[in-house]
Amino acid sequence: MDFTGREMTGMLYIEEEGIKTEKNLKEWMDVALAYNKIAKVAKKRRVV
Repeated sequence: MDFTGREMTGMLYIEEEGIKTEKNLKEWMDVALAYNKIAKVAKKRRVV
């Protein structure tokens, strides 16, 4: 998925099939929360 004309790094798109059960959803949420601990903070953009 591309909203800005640039590839969004650090994004993960899960299809509906991948979150059909509570267990599947929890597994993906755990992956996301683990990644948040190691992800670098994006630089703040200057608002004009």
